[in-house]
Amino acid sequence: MTLTNVLCVIGKPVSHSLSPYLHSFGAHLIGKKVLSFKCELATELLPSFVDFVRRKKEFTGFNVTMPFKEEITRLLDSLSYDAQKIGCVNTVAKNRHGLVGYNTDWLAFRDSVRAREKWFESTLIFGAGGAAAAAIYAIQEAKISDEVYLFNRSVERFERLSKSFNFIKRWSAEKKIELLVNATPVEPPIDQSVFKNVKLVVDFDYSRKSNQLAERCSELGIHYIDGLELLARQGVEALGFFFGEKPKLDEVLQYLRRICECREKASHTAQ
Repeated sequence: MTLTNVLCVIGKPVSHSLSPYLHSFGAHLIGKKVLSFKCELATELLPSFVDFVRRKKEFTGFNVTMPFKEEITRLLDSLSYDAQKIGCVNTVAKNRHGLVGYNTDWLAFRDSVRAREKWFESTLIFGAGGAAAAAIYAIQEAKISDEVYLFNRSVERFERLSKSFNFIKRWSAEKKIELLVNATPVEPPIDQSVFKNVKLVVDFDYSRKSNQLAERCSELGIHYIDGLELLARQGVEALGFFFGEKPKLDEVLQYLRRICECREKASHTAQ
């Protein structure tokens, strides 16, 4: 049997990724059969991988995670308007024009936030990578917040982001925050006082074994959006670019939560 819909996710590391489950189940919901896998690449092999996908007719597309979201923009045949503005790609779809790069992270962020609140006076984002850029772009395009502050360790990365989004500012502790965003793969260093005015927390990560941020939100009665919801939302949008049709979000999200529950049970059993 010839496989005509091959998908994958590339990154380093990528062992934690749930994207193959999302691809397979989401495609099933819209009547497509796919083979999806994880591909951990050395940075120097990225151009060769892109050329390989371009040549192989079986490939429909692939998703991109850290650390390749920026670098891959230079290797594709074209970029969507949003991907150009954000400077990062997390979805690559093949069409008659070649390999096209999209960013669905910003759509996931926009839609998840808008489902809870329409507007925030101020936002604090931890991180200055691809997820942070997508969140900033979503805030700008959807007019989600008046003020956007960043907390990150690299002055260079902040300056690079501020060239594209000149309204962002470096955060200082006295600023009142209503929307808090963790755009890093680790637990953000947040003092308790920061939560005083927070209405909503958005956490891009879904792979941390312990999640103090979620626990703190639960204790304080703050709405919390986890990385699984963002993964499901961006994945549904990605499948739309791959196949021209999107599965239902709630079914995909429920499936991913079941996968995580099974993984957790298996981990406890192994211990």
